[in-house]
Amino acid sequence: MQMNTLGAAPNTNVPGVNLLTRKATIKPFNVVDFAMGWRTRTTKVELEAGWGIWGHGWERVDHLEETCTVFGIAGDAPGKTASKSTIGQQAKNDPNDIFVPITIFDIDAQSGANGGALNFRAFFSVGMINIGQREDTIFGAGWSIDLPYKNGALQVWNAWLKLGGTF
Repeated sequence: MQMNTLGAAPNTNVPGVNLLTRKATIKPFNVVDFAMGWRTRTTKVELEAGWGIWGHGWERVDHLEETCTVFGIAGDAPGKTASKSTIGQQAKNDPNDIFVPITIFDIDAQSGANGGALNFRAFFSVGMINIGQREDTIFGAGWSIDLPYKNGALQVWNAWLKLGGTF
């Protein structure tokens, strides 16, 4: 979206990204990954089932610089604003040739922060091993499901199969 600046030498049709991009420090805070399960075993079979949780908190954005440039959404001439414009269509100039600036209160400084997320995972696996005198064989199979709870990814199902042998 194009912007016009106000000042000693007003500029017209300045790309908005040139005026709205600021240096910042992003503070992601914590990430939590916890899993627990139960495993039982016989001489040839091993079973495992479990549950896990993964999540992270909200990030915080600390801006390192503030802009001193007064700017507004571009009208049809230098020093003019059209504050009812959208990205797709330019509106008429603001009435009475009033310059309507974008202020710090019009911009959400935290909108670029990544929101917290929380995902759950359940899993189950089974494995068998046969150690013989001439050959050894193994078999393993399992599945897991990721269940997004808050701001998470899509629900994901996983399945696997493992076969092996020596002779």
